[in-house]
Amino acid sequence: MFNKIAAVILLALGPQLFTGNPAVAGEHPCQGATERGLASLGLSSNDLNTSHWAERIGAGLTAGGEGWVVGYELWTKPKTCEQGYLVVNLTRNCYLRQVYARDGCEVAGAPSF
Repeated sequence: MFNKIAAVILLALGPQLFTGNPAVAGEHPCQGATERGLASLGLSSNDLNTSHWAERIGAGLTAGGEGWVVGYELWTKPKTCEQGYLVVNLTRNCYLRQVYARDGCEVAGAPSF
């Protein structure tokens, strides 16, 4: 239950809690897929001000009472966005699901919500 709550808090507050270039912050298993997703929009890690990784936790519980990782998201703030974020959404196997902008951030080629 704690991991589920922590994931919700991380997703809600994460952008305010973490900073750093993803290439500098340490390699994530999905780093390569993320870089390809950003490159499809003409972006690289040099175009980002801040970013952090978040785990997406499944709604069901394991025998140990904890949810399981169903995917990952990289929340990042491109230098061109004064507000909002660009989100790279991936499966737990690092398959790129989607890249989208939200909360006022707009990036050419990415849907905005």
